[in-house]
Amino acid sequence: MTLPKRKSPRLSNWDYSSGGVYFITICTHNKEPLFGYIPSHVVGAIHESPAALCRLSPWGRMVEQVLDDLPSRFPRLVVEKYVIMPNHLHLLLGLDLRVRALREAPLQNGRTEISKAVGYLKMNVSKAIHQTHPNQKVWQRSFHDHIIRDEADYLRIWDYIDTNPTKWTEDCFYLSD
Repeated sequence: MTLPKRKSPRLSNWDYSSGGVYFITICTHNKEPLFGYIPSHVVGAIHESPAALCRLSPWGRMVEQVLDDLPSRFPRLVVEKYVIMPNHLHLLLGLDLRVRALREAPLQNGRTEISKAVGYLKMNVSKAIHQTHPNQKVWQRSFHDHIIRDEADYLRIWDYIDTNPTKWTEDCFYLSD
């Protein structure tokens, strides 16, 4: 029996190794709330720091630690903004073409720096979780990306990341308790 070929979620005519900013969404396996919770008093509230709105679990703090380490592993990568939600995370990742990576090598099998960074994040968080919970499935396969097209698009997504925790019950990834 021949299985159907999986369609790539990447934009086929875009050079992902080119500079630019990308909006990335990565979900947990079965949208399980592995990374923390959002207290009910936060929903609908106005806060200054979206990062403080989700009460991160130890696993959520692992995600944060690996995210903070990404630029040292990928020198061309700039983590411009992120929010860790209970069952997903949103990132604004910039690729700076003016910086040349020390260990820069041709990308294998068409994998881009963005894909490699997401893979590194998923692998290292999974590895840390599997030390204490070896059978825990952590991530949904692949990730969603959106190429930032202009300043208005950038500002809209920046605001979306900022307000995502306060709109948790309206989020498409929200699963009630």
